[in-house]
Amino acid sequence: MSTNQPTDRLNQALSTIDDGRSILVLGAGFSMGATNADNEKMPSANKLASILAEKIGEDEETGLEEISGLYLEDHSRADLLAHLKGMFTCVEPTPAQTEIANAPWRRIYTTNYDNVVEKSQKKPGLISLTRTHDPKAMTAGSCCVHLNGFIENSHEGSFDDEIMLTDVQYFTNELRDSPWAARLRSDFHSARNIFFVGYSLYDFDISKVLFESAASRKKIFFIQHDKLRRSQKVKFERFGELHRIGVEEFATLIGRRVRSTDDSLKHGFLANFREEEVYETQPKRPSIEVMRPFLTKGTVDLDCLSWDISQGEQDYRVERPAVEVVSPNNLPLGSTVIVSGDIGSGKKVFLEEVVLRYSQEQFRCFRFDGLSEDLSDDIEYLSHASDNGDVLIVFPDYYNHEGLINLVRAGVPKATLITTSTIAALELSRTKPFDGDSSVIVVSLETLSAEEIRAWDRLLDSNALWGENAGKSEFDRQKFIKISCRARQRDLLLFLFDQEAIKEEIRSVFLDAKREGADSSAQLVKYLAITSSNHDPSFSEVQEILGLKFARTVALGRARWTYELLALENGRRKVTSSIFAQYLLREFVADREIIDELSELAMQLDHAAQSNRNFSKLKNFPMRYAFIERLFSERGKREKLVEYYEALRQNGLGLNNPQFWLQYAIARMSFEDYPLASDLFDTAYAKSERMTDYDTYQIDNHYARFLIESALNSGDWELARENFGKAHEILSAQMASKKQGHYPFRVACAYLDFVERYERNMTNDDLNDFVASCREVVDFLKDAPEELHRNTYVKKCGSRMPRAIEYAEEVIFGS
Repeated sequence: MSTNQPTDRLNQALSTIDDGRSILVLGAGFSMGATNADNEKMPSANKLASILAEKIGEDEETGLEEISGLYLEDHSRADLLAHLKGMFTCVEPTPAQTEIANAPWRRIYTTNYDNVVEKSQKKPGLISLTRTHDPKAMTAGSCCVHLNGFIENSHEGSFDDEIMLTDVQYFTNELRDSPWAARLRSDFHSARNIFFVGYSLYDFDISKVLFESAASRKKIFFIQHDKLRRSQKVKFERFGELHRIGVEEFATLIGRRVRSTDDSLKHGFLANFREEEVYETQPKRPSIEVMRPFLTKGTVDLDCLSWDISQGEQDYRVERPAVEVVSPNNLPLGSTVIVSGDIGSGKKVFLEEVVLRYSQEQFRCFRFDGLSEDLSDDIEYLSHASDNGDVLIVFPDYYNHEGLINLVRAGVPKATLITTSTIAALELSRTKPFDGDSSVIVVSLETLSAEEIRAWDRLLDSNALWGENAGKSEFDRQKFIKISCRARQRDLLLFLFDQEAIKEEIRSVFLDAKREGADSSAQLVKYLAITSSNHDPSFSEVQEILGLKFARTVALGRARWTYELLALENGRRKVTSSIFAQYLLREFVADREIIDELSELAMQLDHAAQSNRNFSKLKNFPMRYAFIERLFSERGKREKLVEYYEALRQNGLGLNNPQFWLQYAIARMSFEDYPLASDLFDTAYAKSERMTDYDTYQIDNHYARFLIESALNSGDWELARENFGKAHEILSAQMASKKQGHYPFRVACAYLDFVERYERNMTNDDLNDFVASCREVVDFLKDAPEELHRNTYVKKCGSRMPRAIEYAEEVIFGS
C-alpha cells in the first residue's frame, strides 16, 4: 500500500509507541535540514560524493563508496575525517527531528554518521553505539545504534573498522557477518511496530536483514517524500506500508498522537513468545481429503481434532494414553512435562492436542517462537499472567532450549510447562536439572500399545490408506504394525509414505522445485535437513539460519514446496513433520546435492551460532554421522561420506571443534578404517583439552567402542588385551556415573564377541579378569534406573553379559 495521506492504521500504530515496544530506523532523509558545524545544511550521500569528487577532480557521477576510496588514495584518513566531522556534526536540529527523536522508542537504529539524534535529545542518558560494540552491552533505556558508524566518536585509528564509507569498508565489514544482524532481526521480530523514516532500501546491507527477519509486513511503516519513482514505491511496498508524507508531517502526527498505552505492558511484554489465539473450533468429522496431508506433512486441522476430542472418537488421530496423564485435571499448576520419543513418534501432533485441550479449559497458552537469549521481558509478562489466571507454556525441543527452559521454570513457577525431547537427548542432558523433582513428569510416545495399534489399523483402513495390505485380515494388519513396524509410529509412517500414490505426489513437488531453478532446489534441501534434525525448529529459527535466499524464495511463493511443506496457520508458517522431511531427503535428493547443500548449511549454522547461542547445539547436527549416513544411498557410501567430511574440514568447520573430529572418526570406523580413526580420536581429545570445561563423555564412549571393535578386527591378542582393559575402564566409570544413559551398556554388548574371538589366546588369569569385568557390568545393570531397563540396548546387554560369563567359565573349567 502507498499513500500521500496518513491512514488510520498509521495513526493507530503511532498511538502505541508510548508502550516502548516500537523501533525507529533512520536514513539520510531524516537528517536533511539540520545545520552542521560548517554552518550549512547536512549533505545527502550524493552531495557528499559531489564534494569529494570536486576536491580530487573526479567525475561527479561517481558513487560515494568509490569516490571516497579514490579520495583516500591522495589524502590521509585524518583529512577525510576532518571534512566528515564538519559536515556531519549537527549544531542545530530541526523541530521535526527533535519531535521524532524524543518519542519513547524501544531502540533507534540509524544508517547516518551524524549526531542529529543525539543533539535532538531533551533528556540526558542516550547511549550511542556502533557495530564495533557488542550488542549484549546494550542496557535498558535510550539507545541509538549507528550501523554505518558515528562521526562524533570516530578517530583516525578507528576509521577503517567503524565508518562504512568506502567500497572496501563495505566489502570487509558486512553487517550480516556481525552480531548486530542477529540483534536487528530479533528486534524486528519482537517489535510492536517498526518505522523507517527517510530510509532508502538501496542501503542493501539493512535491506537484507529486513528481508531475512520474520517481521510481519503489517507492522512496518515507511515514511518517505512524495517524489518517489514507481520502481521505488514497488520496492517499499514489498516490505510494508508506504506513506509519502515526509519527515515534517510525520513529526506532526507524533506530536498529535493519542497516547494509548497497554497497562499489561507495565509487567513486561512478549518478545520471544506468542500467545495462541483462542480458536473457536467447529468440530468437523474428518474427510479422506484432510487425512493425507495430516499423516504425511503433519498439517493439523483443529476442527477435526476437536471432533475427536468432543466425540471421544479416533476418526482423525490415534489418541495417546499420555494425553490423559498430562491433562489439566491431573496435573497440578507449576508442573513440567517432557514428551519424549524419537523422530516420527508424534510429538508435534501431541502438543497440538494438549494446547487445544488446555485452551478449552480456559488456560492462556504461550509458545516459544523467538530468537533472543534475553527473556527478561517475557518472563515478567508470563509471571504476571500466571498470577492472574492459568497459563500453559510450550517449548520445542528441550535439548536445544534447555537453558531458556530453566530460566522460565524459575521465573514463572505457577505456569504449567510442556516441552519435547528425543530419548537420547533426555538421557544425556548434561545438567540433569529435573532429577528428583516431583513436579517434572516424563511421558513417552516411543512405542504403541495394543489399543493404539488397533486404532491405527482402523484409521488406515477407513481412509483407504492400507494400500496392498487392505485385503488382509485385522489380525494380520495389526501384526504388521507390531512386528514389521516394531510397534513404532515412525516405521508405520515410513510405510505409509512409500505408498505409490503418495510417493508420486511427493515426487511432483520435487520436480517443481527443480523447474524453479537451483536456488529453489537448494533452499528446499536445506530446509528439509533442518526440519529433520530432531531439534524441532520454529520457522523463525529456520529463516534466521538460512538467510536471504530462503526468505526470498518463501516470500515469492512461486515454488510449490513453499506452500506444500510450509503450512500457513493464522498468518504464521509452520514447518513440516520431521519424519516426513527425513523421508523426502533420503528418497528424492541426490547424493551430490546432499554433499553440496548440507556442507554449505553447516557453514550457515556455524555462522548463526556465533551470533546467537540458541544455535550452539543445533549447529552440530550436519556433522553427526548417524544423521548424514542414512541420507546417502548404499552404492559408494564410503566415498561419499569421506567427501562430505572432507568438504566440512576444508571449509574450516572442524579445525577447533572436537565434535567434528569425533563424528569423522565414527564415519571412518563404520568402514573399518581403524588407523585413521585412531588419529581422528587423538585430534578430538587434543581439541577438547583446549576448551574450558569440555566434557569428553561422548568421545570417551565412542573411543571405548573403537578400542573393542579394532581389537576384534586386528587378530593381535596383545593389542586386544590392552584395548579391552582401557575400554572397560572407560565404560565402568560411565556406568558408575549414571549420566551416560544406555550408551556404555550398548558398547559392553560386544564383550561376548570379544571372548568368543580370543578365548584360544586367553590364559586362565585373562579369563578370570574378563569374568570379573563382566560381573562388574552386571552389578551396574542391577543398580541402573528403572526407566533405563526399558531400553533395547540395556536389555541386550543384560542378556549377553551372563552368556559371556558362562562362555568364559566353560573355557576355564574345560581347560
